[in-house]
Amino acid sequence: MKDLDLVGLATDGKRLFAQVTFAPLQHAQWKMDRLKKYRSEERPYLVLFCGVDTCTVIDDIIVFPISTAFQAFTSTPRGKLWLEYAGGKRSLRKIVEGAGAA
Repeated sequence: MKDLDLVGLATDGKRLFAQVTFAPLQHAQWKMDRLKKYRSEERPYLVLFCGVDTCTVIDDIIVFPISTAFQAFTSTPRGKLWLEYAGGKRSLRKIVEGAGAA
């Protein structure tokens, strides 16, 4: 996707559009600019995951610490499987088989 890294649905059913970077906020303005294109009356959630210390809202965009999101994801069963695959410890086939049980 040209402008988005993630597209999903929040628990309230609203759309969620996100950009992701490990860069600090001051180097991620271009990602915020891309998210702004997705504002609408339906009020989807716009999220920038980046290198910040605390969650904040800037121009109706939720700016969330990428480190917090990464830790939360990698503490889940699927996140642990992903880490093993990303680190080359397991084959993709085993990850897919294991994900069905996760």
